[in-house]
Amino acid sequence: MEEPLTLEKLKDLLKERIPNANTLDSYARTIKQIHEHFKVNDMRVLLSTKEQEIINYIESNYTNNSTI
Repeated sequence: MEEPLTLEKLKDLLKERIPNANTLDSYARTIKQIHEHFKVNDMRVLLSTKEQEIINYIESNYTNNSTI
């Protein structure tokens, strides 16, 4: 069984792969809000079992008025 992927470990993985600080901050903030909303500690489980719910959450909470 794999070790749980915590929010902190996921943030560390993002830091390794996303060089732009603004993009990294935006992704990390969104993932943290998703984590807090769904209250699932293993990010691997969260991302693999709640895909549509996450999409719905993001779509309902984040709108980009510049594209309207």
